[in-house]
Amino acid sequence: MVIKQSSHQFCLIADDEGPTRELIRTLLSCWSLDFIDAADGSEAVQLYHEYHPCIVVMDIEMRPVDGLSAAREIRREDPGSRIVMISKHTGAQMRQASIKAGARAFVTKEHLVTLRDLVGKLLLERTETPSKPPSAPGTEASRLANEPEDPA
Repeated sequence: MVIKQSSHQFCLIADDEGPTRELIRTLLSCWSLDFIDAADGSEAVQLYHEYHPCIVVMDIEMRPVDGLSAAREIRREDPGSRIVMISKHTGAQMRQASIKAGARAFVTKEHLVTLRDLVGKLLLERTETPSKPPSAPGTEASRLANEPEDPA
């Protein structure tokens, strides 16, 4: 399902729970993106090839194809893709698996509100450095999510 807004920049949201996809659309609505929904990793890969979204927000746990497998396939074909993995699990292993699969960042579902600023930074990175190669997994962009806020 494609939910049109006012631009031609696409954001692919892959999660097997409709209410989570709706929440993410609401959080990211300030960025004037066109949203594409996928309910599993296989559909996410297919829609990525069709729409070439500038941002992918993808749940790790989906069936039949999980988000990590989909992220690896997308990154293999498009090393410059900007993927943010999300999960209800908070462990460092999930974060590491996400980055290893090619995600730029990992956000827990309890901290989804951080997606708004994270996606803004990734969009800015895209427009500020068009001639610069994309950041590799594990670089500054991949460390943006879930970092403690500066109390100042």
